[in-house]
Amino acid sequence: MSVTLDSRGTRFFFLVWLLTLLTPAALPLPLRAETIQLGDSHLWSKRFGSTSFDQGYGVAVDDSGNVVVTGSFNGTVNFGGGGLNSAGSFDIFVAKFSGAEGSHLWSKRFGSTSDDWGRGVAVDGSGNAVVTGSFLGTVDFGGGGLSSGGGYYDLFVAKFSGARRRGQLISD
Repeated sequence: MSVTLDSRGTRFFFLVWLLTLLTPAALPLPLRAETIQLGDSHLWSKRFGSTSFDQGYGVAVDDSGNVVVTGSFNGTVNFGGGGLNSAGSFDIFVAKFSGAEGSHLWSKRFGSTSDDWGRGVAVDGSGNAVVTGSFLGTVDFGGGGLSSGGGYYDLFVAKFSGARRRGQLISD
C-alpha cells in the first residue's frame, strides 16, 4: 500500500484489495485507489483490475490535487480511458485522475514480454510525473527503447509531462 498527502491534508491511498480472502482464488485481485480527507469523510474510490494479478505500488498528488498512480498488471486493465493490454507477463502502468472526483485524465502502459514493475511515483512543481521501477528486456517509455543488461532486471526512471500533453515522456 502507498499513502500520500496533498497540500490540504487529504490522504490518498493506493492498495491491492485482497479479494481472495473473501472469494475463490480464481478471481482477480483488483486494484483500488481511494482518497480520504482528514476527518475520514470519504471523497471517492475506484476499482481497477484485469483477470490476473494486479498491484498498485505508488501514489502521488500534484499541486492541483490530481492523483498519479503506478504499479503493474497482467492481461487487460481499464483505468477509464480504454483497455491497456500487457505485452507479455506483467507490465507497468501510470495513470492520472482528477483529485476532485477521480475521473480519468490519462493512462499509459509500458513493458516488454518479461515482467516489468512500476514501483514509485512523484510529481514535481510543474505537474510532471517521475516514475521508477524495474524491467527485464526492452521497454520504450516514449523516448526510444531501454534494454536491460545481462539477463537481469534493471532499474528505470522516466519523467512524463503533466495532463497538458497527456502523459508524454519528457526527454532532454
